[in-house]
Amino acid sequence: MNENKNLVIFDLETTGLDKEVDQIIQISAIKVNDKLEKIDSIDYMIEPDGNYSITIQAYLKHQISPAMLAGKPHLSDVADEIIK
Repeated sequence: MNENKNLVIFDLETTGLDKEVDQIIQISAIKVNDKLEKIDSIDYMIEPDGNYSITIQAYLKHQISPAMLAGKPHLSDVADEIIK
């Protein structure tokens, strides 16, 4: 039986590297089929919940500032679309 399998490749940008306190601020993903043809993609900038800061190390890596996130959806607003 030859089953076609899809693959999702994703990348996250976060406020830092501490999984206990840092939050996702960008998620990008692409879904491809077994021939590596693009099926779908997403790219969301995400405003973290509550008070947050972006570590200098994270900022130097991704260049995303709090001002760029103001007014963007929260993770809970886009979670269903990401899962889909």
